[in-house]
Amino acid sequence: MTLTYQFIQSEETNFPVRLLCKVLNVSKTAYYTYRNGTTFTPSDSDLAMTTAIDKIFWENSRRYGSRRVLEALKEQGVKAGRHRVRRLMQEQNWRAIQPRSFVPKTTNSRHGLTACPNRLIEFGKPTAPNQAWVGDITYLPLADGHWAYLASWLDLFSRRIVGWWVDKHMKESLVVQAFDQALKQRQPKPGLIVHSDRAGRPVPWSVFRSPFPKAAR
Repeated sequence: MTLTYQFIQSEETNFPVRLLCKVLNVSKTAYYTYRNGTTFTPSDSDLAMTTAIDKIFWENSRRYGSRRVLEALKEQGVKAGRHRVRRLMQEQNWRAIQPRSFVPKTTNSRHGLTACPNRLIEFGKPTAPNQAWVGDITYLPLADGHWAYLASWLDLFSRRIVGWWVDKHMKESLVVQAFDQALKQRQPKPGLIVHSDRAGRPVPWSVFRSPFPKAAR
């Protein structure tokens, strides 16, 4: 261990001590004690507590911080204070992993397709069903940690969902399936305006194989 401390001391000018101790799995407190010329000898109670914390910390895949470790210790009947648990964890450089929260994106502006004009602006407010539909995609969190995607089409006049489809991907077939369902259920006349806004830009209608000459997305 002395060689490790000597190496850390020689590299202090190049790297932070905290980083060196973390990489080499050395207690920062023990290193500073060594550097000050004294011997670091933890008490028996600290050793026992550190052993208990070690088991909880690693059994939970390093995702427990001092608060959750303290709760786990109390459940085991071990009396401990938050500051003591935090100090012992810091001495061992045990820091909880903070997983980045993931939110799937439903917008992709890098599709390379030309956007159609927004016909809803010139059309105005619909006065009857099946004059204008709007569509969107949203994501659904699943119990197993994965995601599903919901594509839906809404009639602007009735505010009713006229077609929808759920799948595990966001490929073109997701919206096409939802749109085909809407066509079968409503059987609109030619002239229907179909619009789906993607980050403020209508997306090309070509992906839908539409029979309607005025339809736009």
